[in-house]
Amino acid sequence: LFENLQETGTQIYLQQLDMCFEKTAAHAEIMSLANRDGLTRLYNHRYFQERIRQEIAQAQRQKSGMSILLFDVDHFKNYNDQNGHPAGDTLLKALAELLGQSSGEDKAGKRITDVLARYGGEEFVMILPFTLHEGAKIKAERICKSVAEYAFAHREKQPSGKVSVSIGVASFPEHGQNAEEIIAAADRALYAAKHAGRNRVSSASDLAPA
Repeated sequence: LFENLQETGTQIYLQQLDMCFEKTAAHAEIMSLANRDGLTRLYNHRYFQERIRQEIAQAQRQKSGMSILLFDVDHFKNYNDQNGHPAGDTLLKALAELLGQSSGEDKAGKRITDVLARYGGEEFVMILPFTLHEGAKIKAERICKSVAEYAFAHREKQPSGKVSVSIGVASFPEHGQNAEEIIAAADRALYAAKHAGRNRVSSASDLAPA
């Protein structure tokens, strides 16, 4: 009788343990979905805002640098007008997949430690921890080239005959001491890249002081 009670108690304990694991896994899944963009499955804008503050704080503690790349799909309105919004969504998902490969360093130059997020609409952002400005510019150039060479659907209908991105690069500490300043610097650099003809990289270091 004692052995039967002991066995029953063990079974109940294991069942409760399984339920606990299931609830924990379900909670983790919910939290993961809350941090993801519904279309591209990349990190969303809210997560990016939290993460960039963490990375800046870590860079401050360790007296190191970090950079961000802010990039925008060139002539995206034209792409939607020519091919329809469902095709535009497909393009954004394909671009996210191209940039989001994370096995070591892929052909777009993304490392496992990089944080890629959808910033909004056709804009994306990448956080490069422990990356100084010159290294960030090199990475941005590689991304720009990789995107322009990729065989996206309907690319021949774009004004340049290809799908391309413009990229603004800014870094801590030279372009700002907090997230707002660094994002603003990257945004100004992105605008400069657009204004200069698109499909190119612009550095916050090359801009006149705001």
